[in-house]
Amino acid sequence: MVMSSAGYPGPYEKGQVIHGLDQVVNPTIIFHTGTAAKDGKIITNGSRVVGITAIGETLKEARELAYHSVEKVSFNSAHYRTDIGTKAFH
Repeated sequence: MVMSSAGYPGPYEKGQVIHGLDQVVNPTIIFHTGTAAKDGKIITNGSRVVGITAIGETLKEARELAYHSVEKVSFNSAHYRTDIGTKAFH
């Protein structure tokens, strides 16, 4: 799933410190799509900030792990969809 900056898809904020990247649950992969390094910190630098993907034994487990990791990552006015993957379970 993708965590985006406030205002996306329109004008969005940059320069927000991203917290919790080191607290995600394994096996999770974080794709930095709109980040930058500044003063030893990772900050937002784009509209789509990070993509979070998890690996599980089942699709349901992978989805749960990904959302658990999303809850660990934060930055000011972060947004993400909560319906990703739900159609696969109907």
